[in-house]
Amino acid sequence: MKRFFLAALAIAAIASCAKNEVNEVADNNQITFQTVVGPQTKALDPLTQVAFPTSNKFYAYAFFLPKDNTWTANHATSEAYIANSLIGHNGTAWKHATNTYFWPKQGSLTFFAWTDNTTAPAVNGSTTAILCAHDTGIQVLDYSVTDNPNKDLMVAAIAADQTKNENTYLTDGVPTLFSHVLSNVVFKVTTDVDYGTSAALALKSITLKNVYVDGDYTQGSPAANATVWNGYANTGNLPVYTPTTATAVTYSATPAALTPDTDDYYIVMPQTFADATPVVEVVYTITTNYTGTPVVETVTVEKALNSIYTGGWAPGKKYELTITLTLDEILWDPAVVDWVTDSTPATTI
Repeated sequence: MKRFFLAALAIAAIASCAKNEVNEVADNNQITFQTVVGPQTKALDPLTQVAFPTSNKFYAYAFFLPKDNTWTANHATSEAYIANSLIGHNGTAWKHATNTYFWPKQGSLTFFAWTDNTTAPAVNGSTTAILCAHDTGIQVLDYSVTDNPNKDLMVAAIAADQTKNENTYLTDGVPTLFSHVLSNVVFKVTTDVDYGTSAALALKSITLKNVYVDGDYTQGSPAANATVWNGYANTGNLPVYTPTTATAVTYSATPAALTPDTDDYYIVMPQTFADATPVVEVVYTITTNYTGTPVVETVTVEKALNSIYTGGWAPGKKYELTITLTLDEILWDPAVVDWVTDSTPATTI
């Protein structure tokens, strides 16, 4: 079976860029927000940051410290200032729909935020909880990717020791730089050569099997945690490509990108693969017709994920896996068995 399956892995961080412009508010003492999505650095980078849609919303938190205190040194004595406030864009600025928040005169605020990149951020699950505390930052406990299929969970970088609306990303507001905290997997498929009419290869399904689907996220504070996911619980099987009709694949210099079906997964739980138990299963058919009667063979191949994603799946990373389907051509190796001399007795005629 193994001769029918070759796989190659390419990793690409999500990229491209733009930035939402937010008009300056009349009262500079009002708290507003400036939002972007990308790796959590505070320099506007057109290669790694994209606009946060003005139609979407996020939840914000803030903690207060008196003058001459810093978040790193004094976060344990901070006081909650803004809690779980839904922030949206009103056409002019990012702010709460009805509440107006004001900056302290001499103290500072440290901000946290999360979203699922939709107009109504929410997570499902009977035991799932989203929290924010001075010593943990944003926490998402008992999060399940199967209860929240393909939700784009994002958490903003800690905006510490803020005293006014800044102009970090071309506009005034609290710098709110979101990063994806789950992983994104996409697949491409091709064949090694063009088999023409000799054989038709049709991909039927791709499934990630025995992967973690539940876990706990903890941002970390005052500094972000190096490893933000832990507390892994259940494993499961995630269909990532289940087309209604299998499509034959022909050779192309550029492998064809696969479009997941409605119920397929492309956002998965970040994790490492300690052994060969988690696998990717590929099912495809080979149709040949050398005699006028088609012969169809269904092939199922599994490959250990730890041999493909050697570093596992990291938060905020997009992984492109190209699957190459191959066939072995039938060749012949002819030889002739030589005559065997039978030494029978001589006969006189």
